[in-house]
Amino acid sequence: MLSNKISELTDFLAGNDPQQSDSIGDPTTITDSDLFERIFDQTILERFEREDVLDMYYIWNIFGKGLRAARFGYMSTSKMYFDRGKQMLQDKTAEGTPIYDFINMYALPNHAYYLYKTKEYQQANNLLDQLLETLERYEEDIPILHMGKIQQFHNFSRMHFKRGNHDAGMKTVSDLLSYMMAYQQPDFEGAWSTAHLDRTPALLKFDMVHQIFSEMVHSILLYFLDTEEDAFYKSFDGLLKLEERPKRDGALNKHFWNWLEAKKSFFEGRLSEGVEQTLNYLRTSGQEYNYFQLSLLRSAFKSAKEQAQEKTPALIDGIVHYGTEKMFLPPEIVGKVVDTKLTSEIIKTFRAPLC
Repeated sequence: MLSNKISELTDFLAGNDPQQSDSIGDPTTITDSDLFERIFDQTILERFEREDVLDMYYIWNIFGKGLRAARFGYMSTSKMYFDRGKQMLQDKTAEGTPIYDFINMYALPNHAYYLYKTKEYQQANNLLDQLLETLERYEEDIPILHMGKIQQFHNFSRMHFKRGNHDAGMKTVSDLLSYMMAYQQPDFEGAWSTAHLDRTPALLKFDMVHQIFSEMVHSILLYFLDTEEDAFYKSFDGLLKLEERPKRDGALNKHFWNWLEAKKSFFEGRLSEGVEQTLNYLRTSGQEYNYFQLSLLRSAFKSAKEQAQEKTPALIDGIVHYGTEKMFLPPEIVGKVVDTKLTSEIIKTFRAPLC
């Protein structure tokens, strides 16, 4: 019965659940965001002479400074660094050589980010296209570069969203996740083979899936709550059409699949089942899945509200407390989930009954 499930969930959020754990996450699914760079750095050291490696790192450092300046909005400073980096690339290397290509594997996406920030989208796309051609020349020999190619298509999806092409952005996300999680051939330009996935370290694949999947869940919470169901089915279309979970990488990807199944329960009107799945998800997933958890709490809140459940006010209190105190998420996004504009003073009124 829905009311009983809502009561169980509310008790959990208030800290009154005997199965609640203080664990910070599932050790089988902790991300390692530096793994790609460590493998890539080792590849560089094995393939190039010491003098070339020093030149590469020096030029990369200049492009890195340009990227950091762009991220903080110092666009004139960023441009200065990118101009300097491009000049050094011309002075120190020759186009078409391996050292030129490997420097560009780092330099091109950084420069594309600058162009993305200055809204020069076509130029940014052109650089990413150039990068994809470079990566494809080497990915057969260096399997991790296939993740670099996937990263660039994720960047394409980001640019679709930035330009308001939401359907195209969601389609790209859906195709990427279907390729990586279900080994379905994507409808992208270039050479694509699931054999590259088999040759990639499992944790590196998981990090990429986590990046793409969690960013989409976060984006739906921020920008598409009014059309959440439509965004959900468009963004995860390929995965949702599968009759059963793929067995490959099943342990690593379990929290993505569990989230999909719980959200689907809510959208198909199986509300009690959805709330029960939400409770199980909160009990078993860690902090690296905070936005997945908040997304499920949004569905539980909507279900309680639409069914005029008497426990709805207590559930709102619980979500605000759990989202701000346990997940340490920004009050603004937690407030969006419960249709309430939160301030620090308002949050204090939610905390009192739960302490």
